[in-house]
Amino acid sequence: MATILVVDDSPLLRRLVNHILSKKGYRILEASNGREALLILKKERPDLILLDIMMPEMDGTSFMKELRKCAEYADIPVLVLTAVGERSMIDEMKSLGVVDFLFKPFSPIKLESIVKRILKGAENAG
Repeated sequence: MATILVVDDSPLLRRLVNHILSKKGYRILEASNGREALLILKKERPDLILLDIMMPEMDGTSFMKELRKCAEYADIPVLVLTAVGERSMIDEMKSLGVVDFLFKPFSPIKLESIVKRILKGAENAG
């Protein structure tokens, strides 16, 4: 089953996403900011990254810029989970290769559906 890296500074949100997706058989890794996520990527290669934008130390935008610099990680799909819906932010994240956005608060069914669709697309592309 697929491995998903959840990058969010909210322990509650990470726990919620972990609960929802691990019940569906996904293996969940967690990071509280972009810097921590980059450290995890040195040891593990997730099939999907769920990324918050507003985080301390290294935010989602900075993380995406670093992620896309590394050829070995460039093809990992990224789904942004955010409460921020500014057009400029969405455009910037899309330009960095984000495949989709899910705005907080979200339903577990919507999260499961988007994750499944992205992973199926990545599977078919690879």
